[in-house]
Amino acid sequence: MRRLGFVLAAALLFVTGVAAAQPVQLTNNQMDKVAAGHFEIDVSNVSVTMIDLWFRTSLDVTTGNRIVCPACYLNITSPTLSIASKFGPP
Repeated sequence: MRRLGFVLAAALLFVTGVAAAQPVQLTNNQMDKVAAGHFEIDVSNVSVTMIDLWFRTSLDVTTGNRIVCPACYLNITSPTLSIASKFGPP
């Protein structure tokens, strides 16, 4: 039992040491290439709503819009946000 306690204590020290390490920072060149965004699909028994949000470094960069819905009654697209919704099952 005492040996098990030493092993658990050593494992705990190892895990806390790894968790306390600083993450590697990205360079400026890498940060310029990062594309952040959010895509969400909300489904109910009578409708489907899709929301796509993305970040663009400048307006001449192509959009990250992933919503293609010819049957949608609502289709709003801006330079950084797209919302679409339709009636019916998914």
